[in-house]
Order: sequence, then structure tokens, then C-alpha cells
Amino acid sequence: MNKIITAALLMTIATTSMAKTKVYGELHASYDKIFTVGAESRDDFSSNNSVFGLKGSTEIKKDISFIYQLSWGFSSNGFDDIRSDGNINFGINNRSQVIGLASPSGAFIVGRFDTPFKTVGRRADLFWHSQLGQNRNITNASNWDVRADKIVVLQSPKINGFQGSLAYASDIADTSRLTQNGSAISLNGFYKKGKVLLGAAYEQHDLETSLASASADVEALRLSAIYKDGPLKLVVFFQKEDNDFTATSEADANVFGVGVAYRNGKRTLKAQIYNRDVDSTDEDSNLIAIGYDYKVTKFLDIYTQAAKITNSSSLGGYDLGNTTSTVADTHGVSLGIRYKF
Repeated sequence: MNKIITAALLMTIATTSMAKTKVYGELHASYDKIFTVGAESRDDFSSNNSVFGLKGSTEIKKDISFIYQLSWGFSSNGFDDIRSDGNINFGINNRSQVIGLASPSGAFIVGRFDTPFKTVGRRADLFWHSQLGQNRNITNASNWDVRADKIVVLQSPKINGFQGSLAYASDIADTSRLTQNGSAISLNGFYKKGKVLLGAAYEQHDLETSLASASADVEALRLSAIYKDGPLKLVVFFQKEDNDFTATSEADANVFGVGVAYRNGKRTLKAQIYNRDVDSTDEDSNLIAIGYDYKVTKFLDIYTQAAKITNSSSLGGYDLGNTTSTVADTHGVSLGIRYKF
């Protein structure tokens, strides 16, 4: 049924204002060498969120437009990507797929889309898009970076430098947690003044646990500040999580991070440091990442980077694969290439 709906929507878009439809995408691959204490090193060839999509709008009446976005991601495993249920994944996965309405008063969209909470973390990350040193290695511990399958988003217009979003997602099920299903309320706000961009977000998950047919609420707050002056970019990030261990297997935690990037012509040096402080335990985690980007053309850049996660306790922590780990130390180096169109 989903394939039929998608095909029908594509046909609708094709017969409307194609002049306002944009084909876009990103081809992004990297070779990663990962070293883990107590285990053999591994070599990974990663397709880091390589994506192809269509987006655009068509005016349906004065100041009101129908807007749409359809995008798909591609796995480096291609046709050999076998899912846990034994079926072939064909190397393709759904990404943002939405339709909606936009006007000077704001926008309304429905479909599959990032939550407003996730957007604040994305803006603050100097290694975003599945790079080795991305901040969600330790900020996404309780599934706080969600692209929800069923979401409704209201977005405000920009007013004196401020713009906000409010969303409701009816299904945020994630097999990495001890839950069967759950819903979420998510909101954010950005304020831009001169060289400074401030971001704030709040998200609450209403979870139904798989352990005892009981519900549990978890919530988190994100704050970010970005200062950009010519070639210099400074980032500060804070996240506070109020978790329910029986529903998420995660304790309450605070995450703090800082980052700096400096551009010199086609070259950019960048680094960021994050600390995850778990309440009432010694299971803290630290992430440090450094990178060098070189912009070959307007659309093509290559990069190299190194990253390390140190867990203060071998009883629990995180690794560079955005997953939990029982090891004390994971570090790696990466060489990547990215082409945007």
C-alpha cells in the first residue's frame, strides 16, 4: 500500500508545477578504521546517509502553497543488506517524506520527518551526517534524535529573528529500547541576532513498556548557542535527560559539549568535545573529535578525522557506532568524500 501511495504522489507531483520541483541529493562515503579496547580492530566502508530526493511547491491560491518532499537513503551494502527478518533490504531506506501547506503565517506538514528536538542537536554538531565524531554518539542514548514515521508539524513564520516548531508523533517505536510503541510531543525555537544563533527544544515520550504493560514518560531539554564570525564558528550544547530506567534502560543524564571550527579558504579545521554525565553513577562517557575538511568544488569536499569515546565504567557506555557498548574505549580514524547536488 505504501508503494502505491508513493507512486501516486510522484505522479501527482510530476503533473503539477515541475518548474518548482528540485532534485537534490548527497553521495557520501567514508573508509573508517575502528579500534576497540579488548577487541580486534575493524575496517568499515560506510555510505553515510547518502540520499536522493525531490522537494518543491506549487501555489494553490494566493499566498498558500502545497509543499512536498520525498527522499530515500542508500546503504553501502546494496542488495546484500539482509534484514533481521530475513528479507532483502535492497539497500534503500525511507527518509523524510512529507506533504503540507505553507503560507506567510507558517507551515503545516504531515508524514515522516525529523522532530524539532532533533533539529537543535543537528544544528550544533560540527560532525553531522553520520561522520565518525558526530555528537549523537552520546546524545542519542535514549532515542532522542528521532525521524518519526507518523508526525504532524506546525512551524511558525520568522518574526524578528525567531522561528519555532511544534510537533506530535504518534509512533516512535524503537527496538533498541525496552518499549513496544510510544508517542512524542516535540517543540523548538531558534532566535538569530547578528552573529549569534540560539536554539532550545523540549521533547516528551509517552512510552508503553514491554515489561509490564505500563506506561512511562521520559523527557529531555536541549539548549544550543552558535557564534559565527567570518571563518570562525563556536558552538555550545547542553542536554538534560529525565529517563525512566524501566522503559529505556537509561538513567537520568546531562550532556555538555563545545566545538570550534575555523575556515581558511577551502580548508576547515574543526574539533568538538562532549561529556555525558550519568546521575548517581560513575558511568560517564566522553567524546572528542577532530577533523580537516577540504572543499574541492562548490559541491564536492573530502575530509579526514579522528574520534574517541572513553567510558569511565566498563559496565556501560557508548561507542563510535551510535550504539551502547561495554568497553572502556573506542577510537577511530576516517577518510571520507561527499558530493552534494
